[in-house]
Amino acid sequence: MPIPDRRPAKVRSSPDQRVPSRDAKAHRIYSEFPGDLPPEDEPDPASAGVGRIRGAPEARLWTSVVLDALKNLRLAGRWISETYPELHEDLLLERPKMKPNQFREKQLSLELQRSKMAEQLDSCIWFFFSTESFLEFISSALGYDIEDIRRHVRSMARDLRIQIGEPPQTLMT
Repeated sequence: MPIPDRRPAKVRSSPDQRVPSRDAKAHRIYSEFPGDLPPEDEPDPASAGVGRIRGAPEARLWTSVVLDALKNLRLAGRWISETYPELHEDLLLERPKMKPNQFREKQLSLELQRSKMAEQLDSCIWFFFSTESFLEFISSALGYDIEDIRRHVRSMARDLRIQIGEPPQTLMT
């Protein structure tokens, strides 16, 4: 007896015109990315190999990895450059009203959170600039211009006042 195909059918448009289709949502998400995926109905100007993989579900998966890294970079960068200084200042203003142990506890909690965000930021920077990250593979497999992606990340980092130094070689350095 054959195994039934349980994959969901591809939804091209929503029956309710007020609800955007999955394709419209995907186009909105992917349009932020400099190596935008072309709609499947349009011919792909890249090579045949890249054209085949761009239409595959794996292409959307790899693109979502890159988009998530961009989102995480933006969130961690904003938290470190904007939110942390405000929270730290508020904590210092509240210090006279707190017991010493309470202040130390809140300060430790804030510093732990800052440390986690700094690790997240370092991880994102490593992803975009290390030669050992999957970005190299993703860019070559999907035909994305890796230098264009890196320019986009550098621009975002400048806007967030994040310093990007030499490209890291490993995550452990």
